[in-house]
Amino acid sequence: MHQQAYIDWLYRAYQGGLRLVTCLAVNNELLATKSNPRLPPDDRSAIQAQIAAMKAMTEFIDGQSGGPGSGWLQIAYTPEDARRIIGENKLAVVLGVEVDSLATGGGCKTWKRPATATLSKLGC
Repeated sequence: MHQQAYIDWLYRAYQGGLRLVTCLAVNNELLATKSNPRLPPDDRSAIQAQIAAMKAMTEFIDGQSGGPGSGWLQIAYTPEDARRIIGENKLAVVLGVEVDSLATGGGCKTWKRPATATLSKLGC
């Protein structure tokens, strides 16, 4: 079980000065097949669903704050994005993945530079 955060807790931490946080899409294929057989257990599907939910949360916050880009939380896809978001006094969220077999099986097929690859470059 990985840690989850309620949106109000994130906002409270932001109000207290937090400006950078990581948010990982996680999956364990073995546990996924045993825990909920109705959901696809493969890493790629899990990543796509969780990243979509993170983006939806950002859109929800933007919607409450006046429109796209106006919310207190924004996703940073590059280090430059993170610096810009933090400079705007917002919470920068760095996305990541923690899975069993990202580059095998049903996962993303090519991954030449994992240290600098973004999720969009991986097709996830």
